[in-house]
Amino acid sequence: MTTNQSARPAVEARAASLDLDVVAAGLCCAVGQRLDAASPALLANLDHFQESEFQSNAGDPVRVARLPGEKSWGVGRVAKWLALAVQDALQAMPVDGRLRFDPADCALLLLCDDVGDTSGTWGAELFTRFGELTGLRFSGRSAILPSGRAGFAALCSRAQQLLDEKDGVRHVLMAGASSLLNARRINLLLRDERLQVPGNPDGFFPGEAAAAVLVERGRGGSLGLRGVGAAQESGNWDGALPNRAEGLTAAVRAACGAAEVDVADLTMRISDINGEAFYARESATAFTRLLNGRPQLSHVTPASGLGEVGAALGPAAIAYLWHRAGRVVRPRDWPVSISSHHVMHLADDRGLRAAVILEMRPVWARAD
Repeated sequence: MTTNQSARPAVEARAASLDLDVVAAGLCCAVGQRLDAASPALLANLDHFQESEFQSNAGDPVRVARLPGEKSWGVGRVAKWLALAVQDALQAMPVDGRLRFDPADCALLLLCDDVGDTSGTWGAELFTRFGELTGLRFSGRSAILPSGRAGFAALCSRAQQLLDEKDGVRHVLMAGASSLLNARRINLLLRDERLQVPGNPDGFFPGEAAAAVLVERGRGGSLGLRGVGAAQESGNWDGALPNRAEGLTAAVRAACGAAEVDVADLTMRISDINGEAFYARESATAFTRLLNGRPQLSHVTPASGLGEVGAALGPAAIAYLWHRAGRVVRPRDWPVSISSHHVMHLADDRGLRAAVILEMRPVWARAD
Protein backbone atom coordinates (compact mmCIF):
# COMPACT_ATOMS: atom_id res chain seq x y z
CA MET A 1 0.00 0.00 0.00
CA THR A 2 1.35 3.41 -0.94
CA THR A 3 1.02 6.57 1.09
CA ASN A 4 0.49 10.02 -0.37
CA GLN A 5 3.35 11.94 1.16
CA SER A 6 1.90 15.27 0.01
CA ALA A 7 -1.35 14.80 1.92
CA ARG A 8 -1.66 17.00 4.97
CA PRO A 9 -4.05 16.64 7.91
CA ALA A 10 -7.16 18.77 7.80
CA VAL A 11 -7.05 21.98 9.78
CA GLU A 12 -8.90 21.61 13.07
CA ALA A 13 -11.40 24.29 14.00
CA ARG A 14 -13.21 25.25 17.18
CA ALA A 15 -16.83 26.34 17.03
CA ALA A 16 -19.67 27.46 19.27
CA SER A 17 -23.32 28.27 18.69
CA LEU A 18 -24.49 31.72 19.68
CA ASP A 19 -27.86 33.17 20.63
CA LEU A 20 -26.94 36.82 21.04
CA ASP A 21 -28.93 39.86 19.94
CA VAL A 22 -27.46 43.34 19.77
CA VAL A 23 -29.61 45.85 21.66
CA ALA A 24 -27.30 48.89 21.64
CA ALA A 25 -23.87 49.91 20.37
CA GLY A 26 -21.41 52.78 20.42
CA LEU A 27 -18.34 53.73 18.40
CA CYS A 28 -15.58 56.29 18.83
CA CYS A 29 -13.17 56.51 15.90
CA ALA A 30 -11.42 58.87 13.51
CA VAL A 31 -14.55 59.47 11.40
CA GLY A 32 -16.83 60.19 14.36
CA GLN A 33 -16.79 60.13 18.14
CA ARG A 34 -20.35 58.78 18.19
CA LEU A 35 -21.89 55.95 16.22
CA ASP A 36 -24.56 58.22 14.73
CA ALA A 37 -21.75 60.25 13.11
CA ALA A 38 -19.33 57.45 12.25
CA SER A 39 -21.89 55.13 10.63
CA PRO A 40 -22.90 57.39 7.70
CA ALA A 41 -19.25 58.32 7.18
CA LEU A 42 -18.30 54.65 6.85
CA LEU A 43 -21.27 54.04 4.55
CA ALA A 44 -20.05 56.87 2.29
CA ASN A 45 -16.51 55.41 2.25
CA LEU A 46 -15.11 58.49 3.97
CA ASP A 47 -11.95 58.51 6.04
CA HIS A 48 -10.00 61.00 8.11
CA PHE A 49 -6.44 59.93 7.33
CA GLN A 50 -3.99 62.73 8.05
CA GLU A 51 -0.27 63.32 8.14
CA SER A 52 1.26 62.82 11.58
CA GLU A 53 4.46 63.62 13.42
CA PHE A 54 5.63 60.04 12.80
CA GLN A 55 8.08 59.78 9.91
CA SER A 56 9.04 56.96 7.56
CA ASN A 57 12.67 55.92 7.11
CA ALA A 58 12.79 58.28 4.14
CA GLY A 59 11.51 61.20 6.21
CA ASP A 60 7.97 61.24 4.85
CA PRO A 61 5.08 61.85 7.29
CA VAL A 62 3.12 58.70 8.16
CA ARG A 63 -0.58 59.06 7.48
CA VAL A 64 -2.75 57.90 10.38
CA ALA A 65 -6.41 57.64 11.40
CA ARG A 66 -6.27 59.71 14.57
CA LEU A 67 -9.02 61.04 16.78
CA PRO A 68 -8.89 64.83 17.09
CA GLY A 69 -8.50 67.16 20.01
CA GLU A 70 -6.57 64.97 22.43
CA LYS A 71 -2.96 65.55 23.51
CA SER A 72 -2.57 62.65 25.95
CA TRP A 73 -0.88 59.39 24.96
CA GLY A 74 -0.76 55.85 26.20
CA VAL A 75 -3.41 54.04 28.16
CA GLY A 76 -5.14 57.22 29.32
CA ARG A 77 -5.82 58.22 25.73
CA VAL A 78 -7.41 54.88 24.84
CA ALA A 79 -9.40 54.88 28.10
CA LYS A 80 -11.03 58.13 27.04
CA TRP A 81 -12.10 56.67 23.70
CA LEU A 82 -13.42 53.55 25.45
CA ALA A 83 -15.43 55.69 27.89
CA LEU A 84 -16.98 57.64 25.01
CA ALA A 85 -17.88 54.43 23.14
CA VAL A 86 -19.51 52.81 26.18
CA GLN A 87 -21.45 55.95 27.03
CA ASP A 88 -22.55 56.15 23.40
CA ALA A 89 -23.85 52.58 23.60
CA LEU A 90 -25.70 53.13 26.87
CA GLN A 91 -27.36 56.24 25.47
CA ALA A 92 -28.55 54.18 22.48
CA MET A 93 -30.50 51.71 24.63
CA PRO A 94 -34.23 51.41 23.90
CA VAL A 95 -36.41 53.80 25.87
CA ASP A 96 -39.62 51.76 25.67
CA GLY A 97 -39.03 50.17 29.05
CA ARG A 98 -38.36 46.71 27.64
CA LEU A 99 -34.67 46.87 28.45
CA ARG A 100 -34.05 47.06 32.17
CA PHE A 101 -30.36 47.84 32.37
CA ASP A 102 -28.28 47.70 35.53
CA PRO A 103 -24.45 47.87 35.25
CA ALA A 104 -24.19 45.47 38.21
CA ASP A 105 -26.18 42.93 36.16
CA CYS A 106 -23.98 43.40 33.09
CA ALA A 107 -20.54 41.93 32.48
CA LEU A 108 -18.02 44.06 30.61
CA LEU A 109 -15.76 41.98 28.37
CA LEU A 110 -12.87 44.12 27.18
CA LEU A 111 -10.92 42.97 24.14
CA CYS A 112 -7.53 44.62 23.79
CA ASP A 113 -4.28 43.96 21.97
CA ASP A 114 -2.37 40.86 23.03
CA VAL A 115 0.43 40.99 25.53
CA GLY A 116 2.97 40.35 22.77
CA ASP A 117 2.22 43.83 21.44
CA THR A 118 1.84 45.70 24.72
CA SER A 119 2.92 45.42 28.33
CA GLY A 120 1.30 42.62 30.30
CA THR A 121 -0.59 45.05 32.52
CA TRP A 122 -1.90 47.28 29.74
CA GLY A 123 -5.39 45.73 29.67
CA ALA A 124 -5.79 45.96 33.44
CA GLU A 125 -4.64 49.58 33.42
CA LEU A 126 -7.09 50.37 30.64
CA PHE A 127 -9.94 48.76 32.57
CA THR A 128 -9.05 50.71 35.71
CA ARG A 129 -8.71 54.06 33.97
CA PHE A 130 -12.01 53.48 32.16
CA GLY A 131 -13.76 52.86 35.49
CA GLU A 132 -12.28 56.03 36.95
CA LEU A 133 -13.51 58.08 34.00
CA THR A 134 -17.08 56.72 33.94
CA GLY A 135 -17.78 55.69 37.52
CA LEU A 136 -19.55 52.60 36.15
CA ARG A 137 -19.35 49.42 38.22
CA PHE A 138 -20.05 46.32 36.20
CA SER A 139 -20.58 42.73 37.33
CA GLY A 140 -17.76 40.83 38.97
CA ARG A 141 -17.92 38.46 36.01
CA SER A 142 -16.33 41.14 33.84
CA ALA A 143 -13.04 40.20 32.23
CA ILE A 144 -10.16 41.42 30.08
CA LEU A 145 -9.25 39.46 26.95
CA PRO A 146 -5.79 40.48 25.65
CA SER A 147 -6.36 38.46 22.49
CA GLY A 148 -6.03 41.02 19.71
CA ARG A 149 -8.16 41.39 16.59
CA ALA A 150 -9.01 37.73 15.96
CA GLY A 151 -9.86 37.28 19.64
CA PHE A 152 -13.34 38.56 18.81
CA ALA A 153 -14.48 34.93 18.39
CA ALA A 154 -13.42 34.14 21.96
CA LEU A 155 -15.13 37.35 23.11
CA CYS A 156 -18.43 36.18 21.60
CA SER A 157 -18.09 32.71 23.10
CA ARG A 158 -17.39 34.14 26.54
CA ALA A 159 -20.42 36.43 26.28
CA GLN A 160 -22.64 33.45 25.47
CA GLN A 161 -21.25 31.46 28.40
CA LEU A 162 -21.94 34.30 30.82
CA LEU A 163 -25.52 34.70 29.63
CA ASP A 164 -26.10 30.94 29.82
CA GLU A 165 -24.89 30.60 33.40
CA LYS A 166 -27.46 29.87 36.08
CA ASP A 167 -28.08 33.11 37.99
CA GLY A 168 -25.82 34.79 35.44
CA VAL A 169 -25.84 38.32 34.13
CA ARG A 170 -28.70 39.76 32.09
CA HIS A 171 -26.49 41.64 29.61
CA VAL A 172 -22.93 41.57 28.34
CA LEU A 173 -21.12 44.63 27.02
CA MET A 174 -18.60 43.45 24.43
CA ALA A 175 -16.01 46.20 24.01
CA GLY A 176 -12.76 46.61 22.12
CA ALA A 177 -10.18 49.38 22.27
CA SER A 178 -6.83 49.90 20.62
CA SER A 179 -4.38 52.51 19.39
CA LEU A 180 -1.42 51.83 17.13
CA LEU A 181 -0.29 55.43 17.46
CA ASN A 182 2.81 55.14 19.57
CA ALA A 183 6.43 55.43 18.53
CA ARG A 184 7.41 51.86 19.39
CA ARG A 185 4.57 50.31 17.38
CA ILE A 186 5.04 52.66 14.42
CA ASN A 187 8.77 51.93 14.30
CA LEU A 188 8.15 48.17 14.30
CA LEU A 189 5.62 48.48 11.50
CA LEU A 190 7.97 50.66 9.47
CA ARG A 191 10.79 48.16 9.99
CA ASP A 192 8.58 45.36 8.69
CA GLU A 193 7.39 47.55 5.77
CA ARG A 194 3.73 47.17 6.74
CA LEU A 195 2.63 50.80 6.65
CA GLN A 196 1.36 52.51 3.53
CA VAL A 197 3.93 55.24 2.95
CA PRO A 198 5.50 56.72 -0.20
CA GLY A 199 7.28 53.88 -1.95
CA ASN A 200 5.24 51.15 -0.24
CA PRO A 201 1.63 50.89 -1.44
CA ASP A 202 1.23 47.43 0.13
CA GLY A 203 0.39 48.48 3.67
CA PHE A 204 -2.17 50.02 5.97
CA PHE A 205 -2.83 53.27 7.79
CA PRO A 206 -2.51 52.87 11.58
CA GLY A 207 -5.41 54.14 13.63
CA GLU A 208 -7.19 54.12 16.96
CA ALA A 209 -10.74 53.40 18.02
CA ALA A 210 -13.00 52.00 20.69
CA ALA A 211 -16.38 50.31 20.29
CA ALA A 212 -18.96 48.76 22.58
CA VAL A 213 -21.81 46.36 21.78
CA LEU A 214 -24.50 45.48 24.33
CA VAL A 215 -25.96 41.99 23.82
CA GLU A 216 -28.60 39.82 25.43
CA ARG A 217 -30.11 36.44 24.68
CA GLY A 218 -32.95 36.31 22.18
CA ARG A 219 -33.90 36.59 18.54
CA GLY A 220 -35.96 39.73 18.25
CA GLY A 221 -33.53 42.45 17.24
CA SER A 222 -32.24 43.70 13.92
CA LEU A 223 -28.83 42.04 14.30
CA GLY A 224 -27.95 38.74 15.95
CA LEU A 225 -24.79 36.67 16.37
CA ARG A 226 -25.44 32.99 15.68
CA GLY A 227 -22.15 31.09 15.54
CA VAL A 228 -18.38 31.42 15.79
CA GLY A 229 -15.49 29.42 14.43
CA ALA A 230 -11.74 29.68 14.90
CA ALA A 231 -8.77 27.88 13.37
CA GLN A 232 -5.04 28.26 12.93
CA GLU A 233 -3.36 29.18 9.64
CA SER A 234 0.20 27.95 9.18
CA GLY A 235 1.08 30.55 6.55
CA ASN A 236 2.97 33.58 7.86
CA TRP A 237 2.21 37.20 7.00
CA ASP A 238 5.89 37.67 6.15
CA GLY A 239 5.78 34.93 3.53
CA ALA A 240 8.10 32.56 5.38
CA LEU A 241 5.48 29.83 4.91
CA PRO A 242 2.95 29.69 2.06
CA ASN A 243 -0.59 30.68 2.90
CA ARG A 244 -3.22 28.33 1.48
CA ALA A 245 -6.09 29.97 3.38
CA GLU A 246 -6.90 26.66 5.06
CA GLY A 247 -7.31 28.21 8.51
CA LEU A 248 -9.81 30.84 7.34
CA THR A 249 -11.69 28.26 5.27
CA ALA A 250 -11.99 25.97 8.28
CA ALA A 251 -13.06 28.82 10.58
CA VAL A 252 -15.87 29.92 8.23
CA ARG A 253 -17.12 26.36 7.76
CA ALA A 254 -17.06 25.76 11.51
CA ALA A 255 -18.97 28.97 12.21
CA CYS A 256 -21.58 28.06 9.58
CA GLY A 257 -21.98 24.63 11.15
CA ALA A 258 -22.42 26.11 14.61
CA ALA A 259 -25.06 28.54 13.30
CA GLU A 260 -26.75 25.81 11.21
CA VAL A 261 -26.30 27.92 8.09
CA ASP A 262 -25.03 26.66 4.75
CA VAL A 263 -22.17 28.57 3.14
CA ALA A 264 -24.37 28.89 0.06
CA ASP A 265 -26.90 30.88 2.11
CA LEU A 266 -24.43 33.65 3.03
CA THR A 267 -25.17 36.94 1.31
CA MET A 268 -22.44 39.30 2.55
CA ARG A 269 -19.06 39.24 4.24
CA ILE A 270 -17.48 41.76 6.56
CA SER A 271 -13.74 41.60 6.97
CA ASP A 272 -10.74 43.23 8.60
CA ILE A 273 -8.99 43.70 5.24
CA ASN A 274 -6.91 46.85 5.71
CA GLY A 275 -4.77 47.28 2.58
CA GLU A 276 -2.19 44.53 3.06
CA ALA A 277 -2.15 42.23 0.05
CA PHE A 278 -1.29 39.16 2.13
CA TYR A 279 -4.64 39.11 3.95
CA ALA A 280 -6.59 40.22 0.89
CA ARG A 281 -5.20 37.31 -1.14
CA GLU A 282 -5.89 34.90 1.70
CA SER A 283 -9.55 35.86 2.02
CA ALA A 284 -10.01 35.80 -1.77
CA THR A 285 -8.59 32.27 -1.88
CA ALA A 286 -10.73 31.10 1.03
CA PHE A 287 -14.00 32.40 -0.39
CA THR A 288 -13.25 31.17 -3.90
CA ARG A 289 -12.92 27.73 -2.31
CA LEU A 290 -15.95 28.12 -0.05
CA LEU A 291 -18.31 29.46 -2.73
CA ASN A 292 -17.21 26.84 -5.26
CA GLY A 293 -18.15 28.77 -8.40
CA ARG A 294 -21.04 30.76 -6.95
CA PRO A 295 -21.00 34.58 -7.24
CA GLN A 296 -18.77 36.41 -4.81
CA LEU A 297 -20.41 37.99 -1.76
CA SER A 298 -20.86 41.70 -1.21
CA HIS A 299 -17.85 42.79 0.83
CA VAL A 300 -17.79 45.40 3.63
CA THR A 301 -14.36 46.59 4.84
CA PRO A 302 -14.65 48.95 7.84
CA ALA A 303 -10.87 49.43 8.00
CA SER A 304 -11.11 51.43 4.76
CA GLY A 305 -12.44 54.29 6.86
CA LEU A 306 -11.28 53.38 10.36
CA GLY A 307 -7.69 52.52 9.52
CA GLU A 308 -6.07 49.55 11.23
CA VAL A 309 -7.52 49.59 14.75
CA GLY A 310 -6.53 46.18 16.07
CA ALA A 311 -8.78 44.74 18.77
CA ALA A 312 -11.41 47.45 18.23
CA LEU A 313 -12.21 46.29 14.69
CA GLY A 314 -14.63 43.44 15.53
CA PRO A 315 -16.85 45.40 17.95
CA ALA A 316 -16.66 48.44 15.64
CA ALA A 317 -17.88 46.41 12.66
CA ILE A 318 -20.78 44.96 14.67
CA ALA A 319 -21.74 48.43 15.90
CA TYR A 320 -21.75 49.73 12.32
CA LEU A 321 -23.86 46.84 11.00
CA TRP A 322 -26.36 47.20 13.85
CA HIS A 323 -26.72 50.91 13.20
CA ARG A 324 -27.28 50.42 9.45
CA ALA A 325 -29.77 47.60 10.07
CA GLY A 326 -31.82 50.00 12.16
CA ARG A 327 -32.22 52.55 9.37
CA VAL A 328 -35.05 52.58 6.83
CA VAL A 329 -32.74 53.17 3.84
CA ARG A 330 -30.92 50.10 2.54
CA PRO A 331 -27.25 50.53 1.67
CA ARG A 332 -26.46 49.73 -1.96
CA ASP A 333 -25.52 46.07 -2.54
CA TRP A 334 -26.79 45.01 0.88
CA PRO A 335 -29.42 42.21 0.97
CA VAL A 336 -33.10 43.08 0.68
CA SER A 337 -34.55 40.05 2.48
CA ILE A 338 -36.30 40.23 5.85
CA SER A 339 -33.75 37.81 7.31
CA SER A 340 -30.28 37.14 5.88
CA HIS A 341 -27.02 35.67 7.09
CA HIS A 342 -23.58 37.20 6.76
CA VAL A 343 -20.07 36.22 7.83
CA MET A 344 -17.50 38.43 9.51
CA HIS A 345 -13.93 37.17 9.46
CA LEU A 346 -10.81 38.40 11.20
CA ALA A 347 -7.14 37.39 11.26
CA ASP A 348 -4.05 38.10 13.30
CA ASP A 349 -0.33 37.87 12.65
CA ARG A 350 0.08 34.77 14.82
CA GLY A 351 -2.12 32.72 12.50
CA LEU A 352 -5.43 32.79 14.35
CA ARG A 353 -8.44 33.02 12.03
CA ALA A 354 -11.93 33.78 13.32
CA ALA A 355 -15.38 33.85 11.74
CA VAL A 356 -18.73 34.97 13.11
CA ILE A 357 -22.10 34.27 11.49
CA LEU A 358 -24.53 37.17 11.75
CA GLU A 359 -28.28 37.22 11.23
CA MET A 360 -29.67 40.52 10.01
CA ARG A 361 -33.35 41.47 10.15
CA PRO A 362 -33.13 45.06 8.90
CA VAL A 363 -35.70 47.77 9.36
CA TRP A 364 -35.57 48.62 5.65
CA ALA A 365 -36.87 45.14 4.73
CA ARG A 366 -39.72 45.33 7.21
CA ALA A 367 -40.62 48.83 6.00
CA ASP A 368 -41.15 47.72 2.37
